Amino acid sequence: MRIVIAPDSFKSACSAVLVARAMARGCQAAFPDAQILELPLADGGEGTQDALLAATHGCAVPLALLDAHLRPFKSSFGVLGDKKTAVLELARVCGLPLLAEAEKDPLETSTFGFGIMMREALRKGYQRFLVGLGGSSTNDGGLGFLTALGALFFDERGNAVEPRGKNLQKVAVADFTELDPILKHVSITVLSDVDNPLLGTRGATRVYGLQKGATQDAIEQLEAGMENFSEIVEKALDGTWSKMPGAGAAGGMGFALLALGARLTSGAKYLADVVALRETIQTADVVLTGEGQSDAQTAYGKLPGLVGAIAAECGVPAFLLSGSLGAGYEVLYDRFAGIRSIQQRPLSLEDCLPHTAAFLEAAAFDIIHAHHHAVKR
Repeated sequence: MRIVIAPDSFKSACSAVLVARAMARGCQAAFPDAQILELPLADGGEGTQDALLAATHGCAVPLALLDAHLRPFKSSFGVLGDKKTAVLELARVCGLPLLAEAEKDPLETSTFGFGIMMREALRKGYQRFLVGLGGSSTNDGGLGFLTALGALFFDERGNAVEPRGKNLQKVAVADFTELDPILKHVSITVLSDVDNPLLGTRGATRVYGLQKGATQDAIEQLEAGMENFSEIVEKALDGTWSKMPGAGAAGGMGFALLALGARLTSGAKYLADVVALRETIQTADVVLTGEGQSDAQTAYGKLPGLVGAIAAECGVPAFLLSGSLGAGYEVLYDRFAGIRSIQQRPLSLEDCLPHTAAFLEAAAFDIIHAHHHAVKR
């Protein structure tokens, strides 16, 4: 039996690498003679850099940065095996899991540190960029990111605006004359799993603000600020990006990158192409994938949904293992032979997280054991 394991990460619990490893242990225990291929993946969010570096034999470049609260912080960007393409993952700088619960506040967080990351990669000579968006703690429309790259933003009195979400409403003037000139000559491909516009009921703030720690009052303040900020940026650069699909990704970072001439694409599909996912699945007898929570949205751009769709097209049974099952997950049965939560007993999320790897291992054992015996019959 050839088993392909191609999961996403379980946010705040296990990276995709650790998820794949735990599943593999369960599969091996259930069927010791199985040939198992671990293929940890991502869709633009947490784990994107690791997945791309593993697939292309790339390397990481450590950097001293600032985190989402503008505190000194160490992280890294990646360089693909071609030695020419830099991989920048927003979640490694401004990721929601990097903050304590009390620190989650999109009025206070900033993408400035992510701008420093791109600035340093530019200074090292890289001109091709893959930018992974997803899992951010920020909702500043890229105000911090653009500021770190040399853009200047002033309030009505001519004072520089501190680059945090709460100050979007204060921006009265945008000056891009000092923007790093190298940006005119670079290629930026944005990997994302969302197609939200910047503003409105489907926009960055109203859809994702609550999960980043915003109160309802903060959401109204941030939405008004985003309207103001985007109008001023679009006027200064003579463009219209706020309504484009993906502009609302990562608290409006999609908007800022579009303004720099970036091209947005599906992170899941990009990673799938890089690792030749379809060709690999075609060689499998069974496929396992997983994510932290599966629901109706898994079918639309999420990595496990893509894995299941490819497996269904190839006629290979696929199983989805999830931390929890949300509303509408039943729509996924058109692409999966089985879907199950890995939780073994009633537990709070806080109590579940330390046991994620063990639960994954047990669930994978159960799936492969049952599948193997069903095939034998």
